[in-house]
Amino acid sequence: MTEPTPADLGADHRRDWRLTGAAAISLALLAVWVIWQFGGFDLMNTVTLDGRGQSVANTFATVDHPFHAVRAETLLRSLRDGESLRWIAHHQGGYPVEFYPLGIPWLDVGLWALLLGQVPIIAVHKLTVLVVFVAPAIAFWWLARGDRLNPFVPVLALAIQAATPGLWTHGGLVELIEWGLVANVGGATLAFIALAAMARFALEGEARFGVAAM
Repeated sequence: MTEPTPADLGADHRRDWRLTGAAAISLALLAVWVIWQFGGFDLMNTVTLDGRGQSVANTFATVDHPFHAVRAETLLRSLRDGESLRWIAHHQGGYPVEFYPLGIPWLDVGLWALLLGQVPIIAVHKLTVLVVFVAPAIAFWWLARGDRLNPFVPVLALAIQAATPGLWTHGGLVELIEWGLVANVGGATLAFIALAAMARFALEGEARFGVAAM
């Protein structure tokens, strides 16, 4: 049995990089497609009232979505007015952490800024929810690459994530999109991503994963 030559090793390396690149592009395209399928790029609609067209937000509005959108609006107004961040009174009967403008409302405000403030933040919240929905793809990718699995495994994992409705306590489509529990699912998603980063850091010692986990 002959040992592989440097040329053979180089060809294998290039083949691996091509496969990895194709998988990364496929994962990104699948995430964008999922966001598009749920209307993440259709944030405004025009309705006709008394013969006049009026632009309105085309957003998620079931169960808790309006509550969380108002939290984001409150944070944005506080930042605009130069006020110090504080506990706010949008009481819902949930845990106190939901009332303080930390966590997911910052993602709302960040996406609003990326859109140059051209879209009302209540509509931007719809895009935020969908970004949280596909964000586990980051952890899927890190874990699969760390275990030297086929690079298309994360693509399959995201497809399963998007296609499994779950129940209202499962952190999937029903809890996040139908019930609007973005604080719960957002926190669980960030914890999952941090866990994947910590696993890579513990096994490989790469500082970038330690920073990502923190």
